[in-house]
Amino acid sequence: MRQHNILSTLFTIALVACLTACTEVSPYGEALIEKYFLKVDNSTVVLEGTDYATVRVSAPDDVEWYVTDAPWWLNISPINGRGPSTLTISAAEDNPSTTARSETVRIKEDDYGLSSSFTVSQEGTRLSLSNEIIDATLSGGNTTVQVDANAAWTVSSAPTWVTCSPRSGTAGYSSVSITVSNNSGGAARSGNIIFKTNNSAVTAQIKVEQDGARLSLSKQSVELPADGGSATVEVDANDSWYSYAYNYSWLSYSPSYGNSGKTTVTMTATANTTTSSRSTTLVFSTGNVSAELSLSQPAAPYLTLDKSSLTFGKTGSTASVSVTSNSSWTASSNATWCTVSPTSGSNNGTIKVTTTTNNSGANRSATITVKWGTKTSTITVSQSYGETSIDRDDFSGDKKI
Repeated sequence: MRQHNILSTLFTIALVACLTACTEVSPYGEALIEKYFLKVDNSTVVLEGTDYATVRVSAPDDVEWYVTDAPWWLNISPINGRGPSTLTISAAEDNPSTTARSETVRIKEDDYGLSSSFTVSQEGTRLSLSNEIIDATLSGGNTTVQVDANAAWTVSSAPTWVTCSPRSGTAGYSSVSITVSNNSGGAARSGNIIFKTNNSAVTAQIKVEQDGARLSLSKQSVELPADGGSATVEVDANDSWYSYAYNYSWLSYSPSYGNSGKTTVTMTATANTTTSSRSTTLVFSTGNVSAELSLSQPAAPYLTLDKSSLTFGKTGSTASVSVTSNSSWTASSNATWCTVSPTSGSNNGTIKVTTTTNNSGANRSATITVKWGTKTSTITVSQSYGETSIDRDDFSGDKKI
């Protein structure tokens, strides 16, 4: 029993000696403070892309420490030391995933069994663009696109008619100039610009659409007056244009070319003095786009009669007059004893002239008027009172009754 008490007393003395060696008393009478410690000033470190961060290690000057349990994708410097120090931490590569990753890094000291730790997280790879679509005019142009990424990136592909500058960048915000070349004379076109992070984790694209040559007319056909005159058509184009026509000696038009926008073209035809209608096609072109305007002009109204006079005998009868025309016409008589049928028609036809018996006691005459448009033709009708009766429709030459 006495031996047990002696051993207990010796253990207590040793414990007090150990505590005395490891602690000291504040001169101001404060509580004991640790003499040996190992601490970090930041328990969580977040890295964006391959950026770096720092962690401050706090330890007495005579405490040696080292870094352990660091993941392979982290660069830490220094990895060991004595006393206070600052660790520089960076990612060895961009995160190959769009999901964040994290690991715990430990700092140890072997003599006193001291340790501390902190967590390092790396954001998932991210890349975004300020534009999703670029609408370019026919003449092309320049657009500035903002790239926001936390990893290095490149423009992996783009249409041959699109230039990107620069074609690569690092983590952070970057401005890329997108230049679309002139598409004068070409068809509408589109393509994609592909941005990709260097670790291929993220891709983003911009769709580029560009107008092609465009030309339209306000009308597709025009009939010009037979007696000559003018008409207009409006040309709407997004590029310079020109025009041409075939077999149009009877037609003039102005202007024959123009620039982008709306232009009024005036066509003027001379009077068509022929008996046939005529036509031509006016073609407007810009680049690979054309539009056609059909132009026509009817023949000038005309009418001819195969007889200009008729002679009837006393008893009266009917005679025929052939009409050759390309227009509508009317026929009328100024005498009640002389009638016509039909009184109207169009194009070619036949007018029948009928007279009653002449009991007036004297020769008589009438006039048949045929009108077409603003013009007239006349047929003189004569009827005798005597016994002789000659119908010019019934006889060729003279005949005696």
